[in-house]
Amino acid sequence: MTQDSREHQFLPATPPPQALLEMVFGMWMPRAVQIAAELGLADLLADGPREINELAVATDTHAPSLYRLLRALASVNVFTEGEPGIFAQTDYSTYLVSSHPGSLRDVARMNGSEWQWRSYAALVHSIKTGEPAFNQVYGVNLWQYFDKMDPVAGQAFDAAMTNVSARSNEPIAAAYDFSSFHTLVDVGGGRGSTLAAVLAAHPGLHGILFDRPSVVAGAKDVLQAAGVAARCQVVPGDFMTDPVPAGADAYMLKGAINGWNNEDACAVLRSCRHAISELGHVLVIEPILPPPPVKLPWYAAGLDMQLLKDSPGHARTEEQFRGLFESAGFTLIRILPTASPFSIVEGVASSYLRGAMRFSRALYRQKVDCLTLIKSGVLQERSVLKPGAGEEAGQQPGAVLHPFQAGLHQRGQLGDGVLDEVGQRPLQVRPDQLHRVELVGVGRQPELNRPGSGRGSDLARKLKKSP
Repeated sequence: MTQDSREHQFLPATPPPQALLEMVFGMWMPRAVQIAAELGLADLLADGPREINELAVATDTHAPSLYRLLRALASVNVFTEGEPGIFAQTDYSTYLVSSHPGSLRDVARMNGSEWQWRSYAALVHSIKTGEPAFNQVYGVNLWQYFDKMDPVAGQAFDAAMTNVSARSNEPIAAAYDFSSFHTLVDVGGGRGSTLAAVLAAHPGLHGILFDRPSVVAGAKDVLQAAGVAARCQVVPGDFMTDPVPAGADAYMLKGAINGWNNEDACAVLRSCRHAISELGHVLVIEPILPPPPVKLPWYAAGLDMQLLKDSPGHARTEEQFRGLFESAGFTLIRILPTASPFSIVEGVASSYLRGAMRFSRALYRQKVDCLTLIKSGVLQERSVLKPGAGEEAGQQPGAVLHPFQAGLHQRGQLGDGVLDEVGQRPLQVRPDQLHRVELVGVGRQPELNRPGSGRGSDLARKLKKSP
């Protein structure tokens, strides 16, 4: 199987002219799948094969025309015709069943909807001007259209995004250790399916779901179904115009950044920067584009074309995210891939990172034993980075581990430049103690430099007593 056929499995391994013709004439496929989803054909076939006239009666359609639709879909493995006029389910069509745990029915319904077709028909406007074709067609942006002109289309879009999220929620919850946080705000979190998955995987975590009122209206059922409603507050608001809920130690934005140009995306991140605690982390969850000329994965290519026609935004590379973070007052510290098309782009407040670096260097100069600080309650065990590789973490509880400083973690000390490495989480302490640590480590540098004051037990007592 060729690389192209692996990435686009609906295309057979055919000569280039034939493959190109199949793409050119393939516009019928998303529309046909959308109609099948609208009619609920997969639901009707969930219990076994059915005859075409029976299906036509159940869907109130013209039997010969319905037959032609199903026959065409069967040619691309969506349904199968076992005997003349009798259709059955396939591995593809089972994902159009409403009750399937990985159902894509709402995605199919949304992707073949009228607003999609009309805006794609005007795509050349985006190519020539760089402006959203959607705005040119409807005179408003996508979100205004959903809220004011066609709320039913907005509901279909939200349902489709819930379908898409369902396929990436568990990989995201598994790829990142959210247990170090107390409160996670999901900014632009839709109906809350991603936040619900994260909360379910981390029982000690509390959540705040923040999105437009028309969207979070459907969150209650999602949160209750996941058993996390008691730990999640729903706050209606538009992150482009309303303040982001303040004071949490982590802010998650899944699919909420790439739809905006750099100026607006930076404004969203800056709003989070103003709201976040000084110890907080921002987690932007988006597909990451490879640098040119690397070929784009199919998902990233399709997403970027969708963004081109519907929004002023675009998909981004790692370097583009790094620049965006810096403009908003964050420092990008690592990017974690997940078992999905999404990656987790993690950042911390730039001012905190600089302060933590100065503090770590001061500790190192005085040979402070961090294990003593942990036992004294100044640092907590989970505040210290453990290596990404699980087999390297076989240390006693409370060990200070920095995988990029070989051997240093065995002495339980912080080394000079320990936080200089991009891609690692900076030193964390409890929010109610960080301020004291920063005061001693940065604001009261003479205290650390005075001879005899650098032992861990002495410093721990001073930190606890610091105002």
